[in-house]
Amino acid sequence: MRAVIVEINNKSAVALAKDGEFLKVKNKGNYKVGLEVDIKAQPYINLVSVSKIASFAAIFVFIIFAGFVGYSYNIPYSFVYVDINPSIELVTNRFDRIIDSRALNDDATIIMNTGLIKNMKIYDGIENIVKNAVEKGYLVDEYQNAILISVVSDNEKKVHQLMDKAQVAVERNVEDAGMESVVSTQEIKREQKAKAEKLEVSPGKLNLVERLAEIRPETNVEEASNMPVKDLIKVVNEASSMERKASSDEEMSLFNDNTNDTDNSAKGGKKAGIISDTGNNKNENRNDEKEDKQEKEDKQEKEDKKEKEYKQEKEDKKEKEYKQEKEDKKEKEDKKEKEDKKEKENKKEKEDKQEKEDKKEKEDKKEKEYKQEKEDKKEKEDKKEKEDKKAKEDKKEKEDRKEKENKSKTNEKSDKKAQSNEDKSKDKKQNNGNNKNKDKRK
Repeated sequence: MRAVIVEINNKSAVALAKDGEFLKVKNKGNYKVGLEVDIKAQPYINLVSVSKIASFAAIFVFIIFAGFVGYSYNIPYSFVYVDINPSIELVTNRFDRIIDSRALNDDATIIMNTGLIKNMKIYDGIENIVKNAVEKGYLVDEYQNAILISVVSDNEKKVHQLMDKAQVAVERNVEDAGMESVVSTQEIKREQKAKAEKLEVSPGKLNLVERLAEIRPETNVEEASNMPVKDLIKVVNEASSMERKASSDEEMSLFNDNTNDTDNSAKGGKKAGIISDTGNNKNENRNDEKEDKQEKEDKQEKEDKKEKEYKQEKEDKKEKEYKQEKEDKKEKEDKKEKEDKKEKENKKEKEDKQEKEDKKEKEDKKEKEYKQEKEDKKEKEDKKEKEDKKAKEDKKEKEDRKEKENKSKTNEKSDKKAQSNEDKSKDKKQNNGNNKNKDKRK
């Protein structure tokens, strides 16, 4: 099955299949958003048994679908505006994924993380924005906060879907932060969006400003556009309330005037026939007005009841979705926690194993070094002993040679002395013999 990658996490990715289903797949490391991939191997097609025309047709249809999905993913479909005082524009595709975002004022650049929210679901993107707004101090516990969500789309059903999702995301995060906030949602037409872009203001705030200007013509549009949303909503509500009260007082005054005219006509009787007729006409008009007013009240009551029921149904649906989403998130968190725990255990086990191996390797290395040192020491000692023995033998040999030489010299000296004595003895004998011969001759 071919699908298009729409979201990438650390170890997994989300792919959009042909039937519109989102599938979780293992991240192979080479995925990127918009890439077409095979989720599973395609079944084997025997070209002998299946006609080539059918095969080419199937391939063509698939290529068209893959191209459409890849193309439609990056096409803007709806626009969601988040106004706190930071004003942010989120551009979503037909799958409610954020494909672009824009800061509409300086405050918005502080809480925006364009790279992080891109390709997120609209719900998760708004969650991220609200969390950042809380962290940066744009939503605080000490004051009554207000957040305005405005949606622009040609699809009426999509408008309500996005408003519901956005409202649930905002209310949930504000509640989790332990704060209170008024969350308002409204639909904006494309004409209003174009007008807001020319004035460089968010369409949501412009809509409120124009409503205020209708009630109070003296309103400075530029100044009102720069007001925080909570202040702007408060001013619009106060102005609307005063207008309704003034309208109610005017209707009451008109009713009292009609009543007085009728009473005066009744007192005139037949004496003033024209006045009496006028009184009757007024009386009839009053009755018609009463009936119209009653009909109007009944209609209003019916509409209020219907709106209340719709609102209750909407709240029940939101509560149910919120509960389901909370359960899904809890399940997801539990699963994530379990996976993290397992991963941590595996990592710990791997680290312990590695530590054990390192320790064993260190011990083996130490033992080897000790053994080598011992062998080197033994070899050194043997070498020294051999050298000492050789030196001793050389010394002994030298001493023996010297002693032999000395002995030889002594013997030679003794021999020389003996020879000398012998020679002397011979000479003496010879001399004695010569002397005797001399004596004899004499």
